[in-house]
Amino acid sequence: MIDLHELARQVESTIQDPERQNEAIKRLLFATARKHNRTLRELQCLKQELGRDDSPLNFLSLPREIRDEVYLYSLRPIGSATHVSLIPWYFLTAETYASMHKPPIPGLLTTSKQVYTEARDILYTKNIFYFDEPHEITEFAKDIGSVNSSIVQQISINAVFTTMKEPTVADGAMNLYTSKVRYPSDWARALNSSQLGNINHIKFSVESIYSINALSLLPMPNALQQAIERIFKRRRDVDILPRLSLKGFQHTVPEMFPKDWKVVREPNEGEIAAQRESEELGKSKEASGSGELANQHDHFSEEPVGEDNDGERSDYVTSHDGLD
Repeated sequence: MIDLHELARQVESTIQDPERQNEAIKRLLFATARKHNRTLRELQCLKQELGRDDSPLNFLSLPREIRDEVYLYSLRPIGSATHVSLIPWYFLTAETYASMHKPPIPGLLTTSKQVYTEARDILYTKNIFYFDEPHEITEFAKDIGSVNSSIVQQISINAVFTTMKEPTVADGAMNLYTSKVRYPSDWARALNSSQLGNINHIKFSVESIYSINALSLLPMPNALQQAIERIFKRRRDVDILPRLSLKGFQHTVPEMFPKDWKVVREPNEGEIAAQRESEELGKSKEASGSGELANQHDHFSEEPVGEDNDGERSDYVTSHDGLD
């Protein structure tokens, strides 16, 4: 594309006379207009030769492969052009969701019965559904219905626990802050009673509201372990191995699940911060060690010496403090 403003600046910088500047700009403008008109005539001739149809295109007349690409773009969130991973879609119920970039468009499913049939599989099988409270799983299933609940494949749970047991009066004032905190038993009941029937990937992140130490890792309660195993046993695609991503749990928790599962324990924020601090400390020690080595080299110096026994002046020799 020709930048007319840049051309005008070039003319002004090379031609000082205002009248000559105007003439040069006019010539450039007329030349650009002639090129534009010539290109437009060529395009109009091509349109007549090809017999282009200006009537609206019916979406359902497109090949199924193209329609599926449209569904994928419309029903899956996208990130930036340089970021491969998808931006999480925090889908709490059928009506409430948020995305940092392009939000999915579930309303597309209401376009027609055929579109609904073709697109709903992509909506519910290609997205990860995020839950922060146990009751959201139940509400989600009610909103989308049992049929759609049975094809959801991926969920992510971000749970906040107090401790592994219910708080008591002995906990004192801390009870004031636990009214909205859920316990492992709450999540176990929610998973057991859910209508999710084809889950093959669960991301489970946990933290404790009572934990002061960010490095504190929690055990996996038996009830929660059993609920996760029941969810995976419901899946129809038995050829797909269950995937379980854990964060905030103790290092031995992955060993509690079947060996043929793909179980991954991810470091939480406290572990990442501790690892970063350890690396910085190691770099600091390396730098300190390099400084001490440099100081040792500073003890060496090149000194001129006087005439030798033969009366000739010797070259520079290296001597060390304290050496004769």
